[in-house]
Amino acid sequence: VRTPGGKLVYQYLKKPKKIPRCGQCKDKLRGIQPARPMERSRMCKRKKTVKRVYGGVLCHKCVKE
Repeated sequence: VRTPGGKLVYQYLKKPKKIPRCGQCKDKLRGIQPARPMERSRMCKRKKTVKRVYGGVLCHKCVKE
């Protein structure tokens, strides 16, 4: 990327964040913030799970079954 001063510098791009998926049906889990693994380890518990049995592992449809 060229800076306003006319210098060429590298622009480091981060890898895209992935939304966690259900262990059974591979559907995207709702209510969980997408993040990289290292970012996820620093996040609070509230952002990593939902308050339900198997919250953050299975989707609501698979829990009903």
